[in-house]
Amino acid sequence: MSKTQDAIMKINMEMQKDPQDRYMEIVGHYIIDRCSDDAVANAVMDSGKTLEGAMKAITAAARKKMKDSVSVMSDTDVFDAVDQYLAAGRDDAVRQAVRREVNGSGMVPAVPVQQDNLISLDFDSFI
Repeated sequence: MSKTQDAIMKINMEMQKDPQDRYMEIVGHYIIDRCSDDAVANAVMDSGKTLEGAMKAITAAARKKMKDSVSVMSDTDVFDAVDQYLAAGRDDAVRQAVRREVNGSGMVPAVPVQQDNLISLDFDSFI
């Protein structure tokens, strides 16, 4: 498996620990989509970055914005906190895809499957 695939699997396994947590699901999908960037995949696999760590980074960012024990964060603030945690640059295309998924206006595109892992069979081969 490639490092990207390993990173995606690692984040997906973390998401499965609490499949009812919608916030973790959204952030997890965001990180998975960012794993197509080698620097992000390396951060997840080599630097020990985790979904749980990203959630803690979001909470820390929310605490900084807190006023009168209330904090409000935009999706941009959340994505910025995750990107900072991953030491990754901003990727507006991924952010837009996740926004569309959250709003119900479209699914986040899956990471493409490597073609060298596929098997092509022709029905005539079995006759």
